[in-house]
Amino acid sequence: MSAHHFGFNCRQETRLKAGFFTKEATAVSFEIAISALTTILFMISLIFVNRAFEQFPAGSAIRYYAESYIIILLFIMLYSLWHTVSGALKWRETIGPYMAYPEYVFLVLAAGMMLFSSFRIYRLYKKAKELGLTSHE
Repeated sequence: MSAHHFGFNCRQETRLKAGFFTKEATAVSFEIAISALTTILFMISLIFVNRAFEQFPAGSAIRYYAESYIIILLFIMLYSLWHTVSGALKWRETIGPYMAYPEYVFLVLAAGMMLFSSFRIYRLYKKAKELGLTSHE
C-alpha cells in the first residue's frame, strides 16, 4: 500500500521518503558506525590477547588469567557484533523485539565470567597473603 491509501498525496509521500535521510537516519547510521568500530576494536584486542596467550607457559598463572580475559572479551565482542548486525538489518523492527535477547545473554555471560574471574583473583590474593607476598596484613 502506498502512502496515498492512508490519505497522503504524492508531495507528502515524497517528503516522508526524503525525511528518511534526515536526523533520525543519520543518528541510526552513526550508531551502526560506532557499533561496527567497537566490534572491530574487540576483534583486534582478541587477536593481541590470543597471541600473548599462546606465548605464556602452559599451567602458568598468567595464562590462567589470560584465559578468563579472553572469554570475557569474546562475550562482549559477540554482544557488540550482534548489536551491530541487528541494528544494521533492523531485526527488532522486522523480526521482533525478542531479537534483543541474545544481547542480554552475551552481557550476562560476560558479567558472570567477570564474577568468576574476580573470585580467581581473590583466591590468588589469599594465597599470596598466606605466603607473605603481600604488604597488607
